[in-house]
Amino acid sequence: MSEDFIENEVYLGRQPILNKQSEIVGYELLHRNSDIFNYYRGELGNFDSTIKTLSVALNNIGIDKLLDNKIGFVNVSEDLLYHNIIDNIPKEKIYLEILKSETISEKLFNRICELTDKGYTFVLDDFVFSTKNLKKYDSLFPKINYIKVDLQKNSLENMKKTVESLRKYDIKFIAEKVETHEDFEKLKDIGYDFFQGYYFAMPTILSTKKIDPLKPEILDILNSIQENENTQSIIRKIEKYPLICINLLKFINSAYFNFKQDITSIKQAVTLLGLNHLKNWLVLLLYSNDGENPYSNPLFVMIKNRSDFMLNILKYLKEHNDEYTKEIVYLTGLLSKIDIIFNAPLEKALKDLHISKNVQDAILHKKGIAGTLLSLAEANEADDRKSVKSILDKLSLQTKHLTNANLNSYLSSS
Repeated sequence: MSEDFIENEVYLGRQPILNKQSEIVGYELLHRNSDIFNYYRGELGNFDSTIKTLSVALNNIGIDKLLDNKIGFVNVSEDLLYHNIIDNIPKEKIYLEILKSETISEKLFNRICELTDKGYTFVLDDFVFSTKNLKKYDSLFPKINYIKVDLQKNSLENMKKTVESLRKYDIKFIAEKVETHEDFEKLKDIGYDFFQGYYFAMPTILSTKKIDPLKPEILDILNSIQENENTQSIIRKIEKYPLICINLLKFINSAYFNFKQDITSIKQAVTLLGLNHLKNWLVLLLYSNDGENPYSNPLFVMIKNRSDFMLNILKYLKEHNDEYTKEIVYLTGLLSKIDIIFNAPLEKALKDLHISKNVQDAILHKKGIAGTLLSLAEANEADDRKSVKSILDKLSLQTKHLTNANLNSYLSSS
């Protein structure tokens, strides 16, 4: 059941941070005020509004749920470092990013030292390599645990010089705005530890990931559902594949469903889940690699969040909020990256799965309400504020609806 956590016009989202193995290890919390289209990431703007937003995230939602038990990175101003909300931020869960716009005064330096001694972790955000900046932050480097370096603001050579100049400190390096596989590989080679950007969603990256050996078995069951085979036949087919049985029982016994008693048979699981939800779960399973935690797989997380986000936006559109439309919208989100799994053009992959024309048109041509919501989800993921604003206006929705849809999608994935 989704919930409206945010009533005022603020934006709260998150962007994954990945390690060298392309696994999600943390999230940067993106927070803006009232008009999200006039504030860039990290510019806190209205202080009271930011405090309220972070308070909702920390207290009303729960940081573990919001971050899926990973580390959170939050931009903070000097004012925020003196606010009593700092005492409520779990220092083992949240790392504090110092904005490039901050002047490192003696007062600010002493406050950072004080918080460091208390166990808080600091990140220097948006570092640009120069002799001037090396001098500016010289006193601060020993207190910093991570440095974020923006690839769009630094040449690859300066990215390398940053690592070489600061390697003597106990600092981990995070490369931001990494959007190609070539840059990802080069940055790994020159010493970067973590990576942030949209590169993990690109087909050239995702197609290099190992495809789940269960794929043929999953497709076999999916085809049976699509061809309207009887439920008993589908159950027998599932029972032929032990790994799918194990995953299904884990899924349906999870806290997400909160059944009063454990489900102990495939027949019971399928009956309670229903064939439509079973189909959606199988499609989602395609995005997960065998033997890994799916919530460390950026493709799995992106697709799960995208589908849930679209469904959460739909609840605000009363004229479209019927069961049939919900099914179309959710399946549209789930299948929107299926070309990566099949390593084939999207149109061909959808046809091979015998997907309905409504879903195909939504994915391929952005038609219908499902197509509009897919466009909104893609713009939201890319932080394309102009497109987000245009689609929100078209749907007569506000920033708070976007934020609540984001938050609920994160919670449903945790």
